[in-house]
Amino acid sequence: MAKRPRCSCSFDDRHVELLEEMRRMLQGQNEKIESMYKENQELREKSFLPNSGYK
Repeated sequence: MAKRPRCSCSFDDRHVELLEEMRRMLQGQNEKIESMYKENQELREKSFLPNSGYK
Protein backbone atom coordinates (compact mmCIF):
# COMPACT_ATOMS: atom_id res chain seq x y z
CA MET A 1 0.00 0.00 0.00
CA ALA A 2 1.45 3.35 -1.03
CA LYS A 3 1.84 5.87 1.73
CA ARG A 4 -0.12 9.07 1.47
CA PRO A 5 1.82 12.27 1.91
CA ARG A 6 1.41 13.31 5.52
CA CYS A 7 -0.09 16.67 6.25
CA SER A 8 0.68 18.85 9.22
CA CYS A 9 -2.71 18.07 10.74
CA SER A 10 -3.06 15.37 13.36
CA PHE A 11 -5.72 13.21 11.67
CA ASP A 12 -4.87 9.54 11.57
CA ASP A 13 -6.36 7.04 9.11
CA ARG A 14 -9.24 6.22 11.46
CA HIS A 15 -10.23 9.88 11.70
CA VAL A 16 -10.01 10.24 7.93
CA GLU A 17 -12.24 7.18 7.47
CA LEU A 18 -14.80 8.59 9.92
CA LEU A 19 -14.77 11.95 8.15
CA GLU A 20 -15.19 10.29 4.75
CA GLU A 21 -18.09 8.22 6.11
CA MET A 22 -19.73 11.38 7.48
CA ARG A 23 -19.21 13.12 4.14
CA ARG A 24 -20.89 10.25 2.28
CA MET A 25 -23.78 10.27 4.75
CA LEU A 26 -24.26 14.03 4.41
CA GLN A 27 -23.99 13.79 0.62
CA GLY A 28 -26.77 11.17 0.65
CA GLN A 29 -28.94 13.37 2.86
CA ASN A 30 -28.28 16.34 0.58
CA GLU A 31 -29.36 14.32 -2.47
CA LYS A 32 -32.59 13.33 -0.69
CA ILE A 33 -33.29 16.95 0.26
CA GLU A 34 -32.65 18.14 -3.31
CA SER A 35 -34.97 15.45 -4.65
CA MET A 36 -37.72 16.38 -2.18
CA TYR A 37 -37.26 20.08 -2.99
CA LYS A 38 -37.58 19.38 -6.72
CA GLU A 39 -40.69 17.27 -6.15
CA ASN A 40 -42.17 20.00 -3.94
CA GLN A 41 -41.51 22.63 -6.63
CA GLU A 42 -43.20 20.44 -9.27
CA LEU A 43 -46.24 19.91 -7.04
CA ARG A 44 -46.39 23.62 -6.27
CA GLU A 45 -46.27 24.50 -9.99
CA LYS A 46 -49.05 22.00 -10.73
CA SER A 47 -51.21 23.39 -7.93
CA PHE A 48 -51.18 26.87 -9.49
CA LEU A 49 -52.27 25.70 -12.94
CA PRO A 50 -55.80 26.71 -14.04
CA ASN A 51 -58.52 24.12 -13.35
CA SER A 52 -56.30 22.31 -10.88
CA GLY A 53 -58.79 22.69 -8.06
CA TYR A 54 -56.57 25.16 -6.20
CA LYS A 55 -58.42 28.19 -4.84
